[in-house]
Amino acid sequence: MFLKWLLKNKRRVIACPSWGIEDSAFAPGARDALEGNRMLILEMRDISGNLAAAEARNRFVIEHADSLFTLHITSGGMLDRLLKELSKVNQP
Repeated sequence: MFLKWLLKNKRRVIACPSWGIEDSAFAPGARDALEGNRMLILEMRDISGNLAAAEARNRFVIEHADSLFTLHITSGGMLDRLLKELSKVNQP
């Protein structure tokens, strides 16, 4: 698991569970990373499907991350669209 590797190697991480952390499983080392200020969890508290809030969170991460790793991107979905917008902005 990539998250486990990042945490083990003391990398900085922003984790974005889709709609909450109650049912999310985190790799060993997540607590140490949180306590060491190396991990930020951006949780969606409004689990009713507030897509505007989800998009704002995703934009925040994209704009502030040094690099991105995504486990899944749905073709034509929000994240796909946001990343394509970003690639257009960063083209010379």
